This record gives sequence, C-alpha cells and structure tokens, in this order.
Amino acid sequence: MASVGFMPDGRVGEIFLNAAHRDQFMDHLIRDIGVLISYCLQSGCDFERLREGMTRDAHGSAQGIAGAALDALAGFLAEASADGATR
Repeated sequence: MASVGFMPDGRVGEIFLNAAHRDQFMDHLIRDIGVLISYCLQSGCDFERLREGMTRDAHGSAQGIAGAALDALAGFLAEASADGATR
C-alpha cells in the first residue's frame, strides 16, 4: 500500500509505503524505503532525478521497490494531471 503527501507548493513531499503483512522483514524494508524517499524529497531532491536514479532493466523497468514505488507515483500524478485534479 502507498500514500503520498504534498508540500504547500504542490510538489511531492513524502511517500508512505507498507507491505500487506505488518511487522515482517519486508514490511520494515518497504516502510524504511518510504522514509528515505521522503527525506530526500523534503531535502530538495528532484522527484524525477530521484526516480531516474533507480536501478532499471534494459527496457527501463524499475528493478527494485523504490523504483517501482516512484514509477507508480509518477503514473498516478500524470493521470491526476490529465484528469485535471488539483491538490
């Protein structure tokens, strides 16, 4: 599961991630990745630059949890923008 928080100017400011089964190793790993991404974004790291830095295969598909989460968020933001959604 994932949720996102925005800065007052509309930029993504935090992402909350967790696995389906709480209090297991994978859940802790996924939650920690969300915290690290959030700290990066709150420290001024550009969302697209962060996303582009994730490990990808030859076709550009994310190979890890962080890249997959950032890609999903980018897709959500693009869809919301196309639908005219406001934050």
